[in-house]
Amino acid sequence: MNFRGIDVVVDNRISLTVDRDKYPFMYGMRHADNDWSVPVTIEERVVVNRYGFMFASKELPLSNKGYINVTRKEGMEIDDEVCR
Repeated sequence: MNFRGIDVVVDNRISLTVDRDKYPFMYGMRHADNDWSVPVTIEERVVVNRYGFMFASKELPLSNKGYINVTRKEGMEIDDEVCR
């Protein structure tokens, strides 16, 4: 799938079938405390409220706080991809 112009693969677990040469950057996706159905942030690593993982072909432009806020629409698109 495409996330903000970058080719990515998403999964709710660390996938051993992802081509890490093609997708060398791995990020954690976090869900909200009150809604676990879609991711709300993408981060370098997630410990609490882990939704899944994103593997990217290019480095994602994380904020200086180390994450990207995901819009509701983007979260639903990611969830659709994970549930395939």
